Formats: sequence, C-alpha cells, structure tokens
Amino acid sequence: MRRLAEQVDSALASVGFPRERRGFAAHATLGRVRSPRNATDLLAAIRAEEREAFGAVVVADFALMQSQLNPQGSIYTVLDRFILGGTAAEGRR
Repeated sequence: MRRLAEQVDSALASVGFPRERRGFAAHATLGRVRSPRNATDLLAAIRAEEREAFGAVVVADFALMQSQLNPQGSIYTVLDRFILGGTAAEGRR
C-alpha cells in the first residue's frame, strides 16, 4: 500500500498537485461516531476485542471513493475501481 500511495502521489505531482507532506498511514474507515455521548461504552467494547485475531484478507482490487458529508448522512460515490498486481494498462476496469 505504501508503494501504491507513493505512485499516486508522484502521478498527482506530475499534473500539478502538491506532494503530501505527511507520512503515509494505511487505514480503513469502519464507521463514524456522530456524538461522543456513548464514547466510553464504544471504547470499552473496542478494548474488549483488541486481542481478537480477525484473520487476513487478500486484497485484489480497490475503489476510489468520494464521500460527501451532509446533514442527512454521507453520500458515497465510486469514482473508479483498480485491480492490484497488474500493469497500469491492466489495472483499470
């Protein structure tokens, strides 16, 4: 993922976008908390499972998503999908 992030950063820099100054940190958004009201309970539940092994997964492709936040909720749009492991010409579906 780090190599992919570097390639994306280089490609964007070549068309005029500034390079990212922060170090890359891979992540996945699993959810959002709208209110800190139950934060104590949520943190307790997460900590209760922190040693749980959830297994491994092979990632063959990924989607570039746009997230638009609004009062009614988030709207997610798939901008493009990419297959991992191929050449740039093969990578797009």
